[in-house]
Amino acid sequence: MSSARLPPPQPSKRRCGEGTAAMQDSSGDHSQAQTFTWRDFGPFLQRVQRRRGISQATLAAHIGCGRTYIWRLEKGRNRPSRMLLNSLALAYPLTAEETVLLCVFRQMQAYGMDELERA
Repeated sequence: MSSARLPPPQPSKRRCGEGTAAMQDSSGDHSQAQTFTWRDFGPFLQRVQRRRGISQATLAAHIGCGRTYIWRLEKGRNRPSRMLLNSLALAYPLTAEETVLLCVFRQMQAYGMDELERA
């Protein structure tokens, strides 16, 4: 019996944390896979700010960068540095979901990846 796989997902506008691909393994069980790209980092960063009720300027001051850098990250014009990702992890207590997403972005940055698919 052959395994059926769905075609790879097409790029779409979605919010950070929403899955884009459904895959079926050889046993017929369905599992969700999520593909993350750097476009997901801006909405992630905005969600971190919104949940804490802080401004770009406050976030920038706590992690040691400029407000315009935060704006550029949110708009997808810059990719976060390793230092920024580490500072963000230390600056605020993160929820479990935020921690997982931050780990995804840290892995993407460490390995120079444009996207990462996680089951």
